[in-house]
Amino acid sequence: MNKNLGILLILFLGLALIGAIVYFVFFANLQSDSVQTFDIDAGVNQNTANDTSSQVNNQDNEPVVHKIEKKEEEGNNTSKVVSSGKTTVEAVVTASVLERMASSFAERFGSFSNQSNYSNVLDLRMFMTEKMKAWAENYVEKNKKNSVASDIYFGVTTKAVSSNTETFDEDKGEAIILVKTRRREATGTTNNSSKIYNQDILISFVKEDEAWKVDSAYWQN
Repeated sequence: MNKNLGILLILFLGLALIGAIVYFVFFANLQSDSVQTFDIDAGVNQNTANDTSSQVNNQDNEPVVHKIEKKEEEGNNTSKVVSSGKTTVEAVVTASVLERMASSFAERFGSFSNQSNYSNVLDLRMFMTEKMKAWAENYVEKNKKNSVASDIYFGVTTKAVSSNTETFDEDKGEAIILVKTRRREATGTTNNSSKIYNQDILISFVKEDEAWKVDSAYWQN
């Protein structure tokens, strides 16, 4: 009789131990479910427990966007970069920027040969206003009709030396830049210099379709 009682006692203690283990595992999982998780899309910490006072309201589930503004200054040239979900770049064109544009334009515009088929003018049309484009097309057409074919090479190479702003009005979208250049003529071959001289060119800019473009270019005597 005492032996049977001992067996029952052992069985009872075993069942109690199993019940305690099940209870512990079940409630441990519930508590682990109530810890904080990180919502990557929302970009905020959200508490999944029933304490609503610690939750962040994000009904639209929109990502948190960081807005960064960066300004870079170099002389009179200022650029602004704004990042708001996607990066946009807005360049503020100043007189110094137009001076560099004018120098590049003058070098290309003033460098040509009788074998380049007026590429020094036609390749620059994307930087010209509609008025300047019309002039360029008429200029090329007229000179093609009057040109005399020659097998002897003749070319001019132009290098910008300096540039200076004559006028600049951002509100009106008008500017005039004077570029000083050094020009070298060559006959027969590109290395056979026949004449080297300095010549200025006056380049006017007009803001057309929100972009600064060359409206005229006049070589000075």
